Amino acid sequence: VKLCRWLSQAELCCHFERSLTIGPLSQLAGSRRRTALIVCNQSYGKSRCFPALQNPIADGQLLEEALEELGWKVQVQVDLDCQGLYQALRDFRDAVSDDECAAMFAFVGHGVEVNGKLFLLPTDVELDVDSYSAGKERDLQADLRRCSLPFDDVHTNLKDRSGRHPTLFVLDCCRSGSANTRSPVFRPVTTAQNLELRNSYVIYSTQSGQVAMDGKPGAGGPFMSAFARALRSPGQELNEVLIETRRAVMSRTDGTQMAPSQSLLVQKFFFCPPEVAACLDLASAAEEP
Repeated sequence: VKLCRWLSQAELCCHFERSLTIGPLSQLAGSRRRTALIVCNQSYGKSRCFPALQNPIADGQLLEEALEELGWKVQVQVDLDCQGLYQALRDFRDAVSDDECAAMFAFVGHGVEVNGKLFLLPTDVELDVDSYSAGKERDLQADLRRCSLPFDDVHTNLKDRSGRHPTLFVLDCCRSGSANTRSPVFRPVTTAQNLELRNSYVIYSTQSGQVAMDGKPGAGGPFMSAFARALRSPGQELNEVLIETRRAVMSRTDGTQMAPSQSLLVQKFFFCPPEVAACLDLASAAEEP
């Protein structure tokens, strides 16, 4: 009876066909849901200069719960070595290559940025990135390409998506060397990442040349805690979600992290569109005694 009442109210509150694109309504209709891969790398046991992290798994769970509440199909991968990281990317590429839905690739773990190129670190990375002196940037980039996942490769693997639906990248990682390095190799750059994927959006937890704070154990990092909360906001377009996220991150980190972003979107994007938020409100009201 509740289900029939819910569907009846959904048809009244919005165009029913559009309402089936997200959230519980998509599950009822069996329509294809938005798809996300979340990689949470926390245990860096073999690393010489990257310690184990406290919160990537908890952060990944926060994002997973938020997306699933809104009807996303989510896969979470934990503590991937280099081979596993590439395999997870290829599997995700194959799952979303037909561009029949919005897609999100999210990484929570250690990252290194050299000359504006970001590298996502697997748990088996052994490279001592802090040992490279000024003028050795190209050597470091070449070595990182052999033992990590360049963000350029993530972008390239998804290039077959036509841009009919948005592709989102959420990168919750440092964009420098290790937290202790002072090497000029990791100086920040002001040029934007060279994006070529139409209708895509890159969300960073921190700006170039800066570390991303991990946070207290089990409490969630500053960025993901804010982002997972903000994306639930009903009727907010992606830029509004990020403004809310950015304010929270800057407040929690005393302005050291600013959660920048880079966009090639050609359409507005809502995690929870206004018409779906209205349907969910009605559904919630219908469940009240």
